[in-house]
Amino acid sequence: MDLKKEAKEVIQTLHKKLFAICRDAQDYWESGGPGSHGKMDCSCGCKWYLELAGIVGQDWGVCFCPKSPRAGLLTFEHMGCDEFKRKIPWPEPASHGKDKRKKG
Repeated sequence: MDLKKEAKEVIQTLHKKLFAICRDAQDYWESGGPGSHGKMDCSCGCKWYLELAGIVGQDWGVCFCPKSPRAGLLTFEHMGCDEFKRKIPWPEPASHGKDKRKKG
């Protein structure tokens, strides 16, 4: 077995084990999975989403927002909730060449 294939199998096994213990994972998949819930994904820069260490941290973390229904829970990156807060604010829209200096 080559290392790439073996690594992929290990990651798939870890995902299965994490989904098995993840609270509400069954409801998440039954409701359509990623992109079906209309909420921002945790992995889109939510300041409340703390990624797990190692390779599983690319997909898994813990929510530490006290107001979130996922607070303190193992969370798949695409689960999302209404308490999403961006770590870094979006930049202001470009002026598209308009001069915004005050005239006077």
